[in-house]
Amino acid sequence: MIAFFVYFIWFVFLVGLLILCSASFRSGAASASITVVVAILLTSITAVGTKWQMLNPAYLSQNAVAFLVDGKGLDHFVVCLFWTLGLIVLLYFAAFWVMKKKPLQTENH
Repeated sequence: MIAFFVYFIWFVFLVGLLILCSASFRSGAASASITVVVAILLTSITAVGTKWQMLNPAYLSQNAVAFLVDGKGLDHFVVCLFWTLGLIVLLYFAAFWVMKKKPLQTENH
């Protein structure tokens, strides 16, 4: 159950990034592409394994696996968890701010 919630937080981070990109760009394809590229980059950085993993939200996916296998998180799990939760809050506030500043799009038929 813990592994599910840890992985869920990584997913919520990606959704927040997608919402911010969607609010910032007119093209849905651009929003989705940017989100996928960022997810791939963050996951790739996780595979390399550096000392900065605690600041990488994708590190939560490795922690979810560790919870499934060993029943405990990896080094710096708590730091990564709270860092990611902070980023999630920032992403959603930034998306809210962008949506508030941009005029609503209307379709002309």
